[in-house]
Amino acid sequence: MNKRLTHNTWPLVIFLAAFLLRLIYLLQYRSNPSFYLPMVDELWHLEWAKDIIGGNFWGSEAYFRGPLYPYVLAAFLKITGDSLFWVRLLQAVIGSLSAVMVYLIGRRLFVPAVGIIAALAYAAYGTIIFYETMLLIPVLFIFLNLVAVYLLLRYQGSISSKHWLLAGLVVGLSAIARPNILILAPIFLVWIYLSFHAVDTRRKISLAAVFLVGTLIPVLSVTARNYMVTGEPILISSQGGVNLYIGNNPETEGLTMLMPELDLNESLPWTEFAEATRIAAERESGHSLTAAGESSFWTKKALVFIVSNPGKFIGITFKKLVYFLIGFENSDQTDIYFSRTYSSLLSLLIWKSPIYFPFGLIVPLALIGMMLSWPRRRELALLYVFIIGYIPTVILFLVTARHRLAVIPFLLLFAAFGGIALKDFAVKREWRKFTGYLALFLIALILGNRTYFDIGFENTAQIHFNLGLTYERQGDLGRAESEYLE
Repeated sequence: MNKRLTHNTWPLVIFLAAFLLRLIYLLQYRSNPSFYLPMVDELWHLEWAKDIIGGNFWGSEAYFRGPLYPYVLAAFLKITGDSLFWVRLLQAVIGSLSAVMVYLIGRRLFVPAVGIIAALAYAAYGTIIFYETMLLIPVLFIFLNLVAVYLLLRYQGSISSKHWLLAGLVVGLSAIARPNILILAPIFLVWIYLSFHAVDTRRKISLAAVFLVGTLIPVLSVTARNYMVTGEPILISSQGGVNLYIGNNPETEGLTMLMPELDLNESLPWTEFAEATRIAAERESGHSLTAAGESSFWTKKALVFIVSNPGKFIGITFKKLVYFLIGFENSDQTDIYFSRTYSSLLSLLIWKSPIYFPFGLIVPLALIGMMLSWPRRRELALLYVFIIGYIPTVILFLVTARHRLAVIPFLLLFAAFGGIALKDFAVKREWRKFTGYLALFLIALILGNRTYFDIGFENTAQIHFNLGLTYERQGDLGRAESEYLE
């Protein structure tokens, strides 16, 4: 009993620490006037969830985006009686479990100390706390990804079909939350095949196939639903083409939603956004379009732009890669840095000076950790694959703080390892190694905390516009007018 308690002490401590921080943050952040009146994607998800609860369970059109989170949100609303505070608190529980998963992965791949440091860093990571408690997909997507990676590691070498079916199911659930993960599924299959040693080829292939079946069960269930509703075999959602074009068009700058055909702003609800993109596509094409046809239309426009403007495409893609790697948190829902005014805790966990903390510190440390871990690259392949393989799924579209969250747990593991390694070099007086890697860390720190291109600005006008919309929705027209004028 004592041994089991000791073994489970750190997961419990990490969970409680993560949950306490999220609870404190929520209690403070309630002072934000938009806490109970969400906008943009939060509003999209809330309206979708209420529509589900209201009786339109299956919907009448193809899913515009991955449907898993809105259905989970609907369940949370049902449980809490539509209380957004309690919904956000339930999401804090999921986020706290994610911190525990970081520990379990770190303990398995490195040493317990790496798992503890990385998990506590995750628990206190301000940007993650900020987004995990919003009505957005990352809280669910990150958790499912961490569970998937943990199961893959735990079942490595297992010849049990049940194990690989379960791991595949989790990846499939992640895919219907956000389809990006599917780009990594083929790599997972190769990893599974190569993870076996004293197993014949036929058995390796069959177990990898079981994993694939598990992945496809949730995905094809959504495909079947889309087909039954629309008559079109849309894999998961119809948003892919629109998103690709938003990230690759003549007005793209890689940070915000810009389309020459539409005036996009925070007052546009999700139902109207989907309809607006459809109308714009039909107007230009000259005929009516189905959901699949619309997605195909925007995909073709994006590809035409890429092929016709290769130099501009390479340039904007490079800019987006820079945006992804540097410390500045590009907000796309509400300004993260301005939101610090509503929470003293958040102001301690996120800042812009003298470095963009925390991402601006984590990436240089993770780079050192990845370099020092390279001799163990086969053993740590899943971590490298997730970080390196996931980046293209972001920079092909828009780079925001929210969209790069998925790699942070894995960066934290490498960062913890890198930090411990630097300390060990100093303790053991291995000064040559210490100074060499410290120099690389400092160079990466400087490069990752500079302002490049259009990034690093605070859109004050947008902040006041959003506040004006919120007060107007509350019926406080005087304060709304004041914010609009400001």
